[in-house]
Amino acid sequence: MRKRVGHLCPATLRVQSGFTLVELVIIIVLLGVLSVVAISRFDDGKGYNEFLLQKRLLSALRHVQMQAMQDTRDGYCHRLNFNYSPSSLNFGPPVATLASASASASCQSGIDFSAASHLRTDNGEISAMEVTMSGYDGNASAPVYIGFNNVGKPLTPGALCASGSGCRISFAGKSTASVCVNSQGFIYEC
Repeated sequence: MRKRVGHLCPATLRVQSGFTLVELVIIIVLLGVLSVVAISRFDDGKGYNEFLLQKRLLSALRHVQMQAMQDTRDGYCHRLNFNYSPSSLNFGPPVATLASASASASCQSGIDFSAASHLRTDNGEISAMEVTMSGYDGNASAPVYIGFNNVGKPLTPGALCASGSGCRISFAGKSTASVCVNSQGFIYEC
């Protein structure tokens, strides 16, 4: 025979199912706030293009720096050139590939747009993103190039990046993102 263990009242048997009205209102408000923020950020590239350019420049400078530290040929320039003209903002190497270029060609001031796309921007690409590019070399002027020697230290006109303050290249639009090169050759987001 079974023994009855006590009597359970109906109030303790009630099981909660679903959400309360307060919980539903909180969820709807949170979704509304997230959608306003997310939609405004994803409807165009504004606000993200600056960071995209920052990452591309950071990668390109590190690539050129590694080339400089591995290439033992004399007279070759390992650098990225910058054009700050409002109608033609861009950066890139002076030659498509150093392997087949002459030493004098590697030191030119132009940009070879046939170089790999991860090392340069296309002509007018930065302007089309509605972003501006500016530079600072510790002397309130923009470096026309940033190169590197065989130990990875920066080389610029007047050697100003090699001074204590280093160099900065900034991309400004809806946000601002910069790449800095310190005097010892450390390349970082700033």
